[in-house]
Amino acid sequence: MTDGDGSVTPFSDATSPDGKSNDFWGRQRNAAKAERIALHEREWEAFPELPGVHLSWTPGTRRTYDLVASEGTEWATVRPRVGSTRGWIQVGGEKFRFEKLPGSNPLGERAFGVVDLHGRTAFELVGVHRALRAGTSLTDRRRQSFRFPVEGAACSRSVMSALPDRRGDDPIVRYRVNMRRQFFVTQPSDYYCVEVVVSPAAISMPEIALFVGVTSHLLSRYFHAVPQGGV
Repeated sequence: MTDGDGSVTPFSDATSPDGKSNDFWGRQRNAAKAERIALHEREWEAFPELPGVHLSWTPGTRRTYDLVASEGTEWATVRPRVGSTRGWIQVGGEKFRFEKLPGSNPLGERAFGVVDLHGRTAFELVGVHRALRAGTSLTDRRRQSFRFPVEGAACSRSVMSALPDRRGDDPIVRYRVNMRRQFFVTQPSDYYCVEVVVSPAAISMPEIALFVGVTSHLLSRYFHAVPQGGV
């Protein structure tokens, strides 16, 4: 800032270059954050009204979880990895396992495949959801890719979407954690209390049950190892 005599006066700590106080901009940022949180809260609350097939994960036997539609149809069963025990997922009588992919992807991130008992890869997943970073991408047999952004400030009030990489496409699946459905389990997992809605356009998509089964855990994983201070 230049005075009338041409000398330069430094900005005070309380004033920004446009003449508005830092307190003003702080209030603006807080208001914008509160508005975003309120929007995410409304999306979370409106989840039961979304069109499509509604499913939820419930405890099965021997530390498994079952993906069950609201009318009672079972879509999939998953056995999350626990310690050295390999995880697997079963859909319609066909079992798939999770295998680390050989070699390294270009970014050097973790990559694994969802493989059937004949060694055929249904999906490839690269990257991780962790510490507020939605870094996982999925590629299917047709080489179509999907990403999984998360909206919300807390795991129990957030919504994750499965979005095709093509710009402008709508989510094919949405996910939320609903802690109002708490139930007793001896080994809570990333599938605990997860609810899912498959959009009407995606119901007939090949391997949609397997798709939901191998991605439902990403929402809670997103909130693992959150940096101190949170969101």
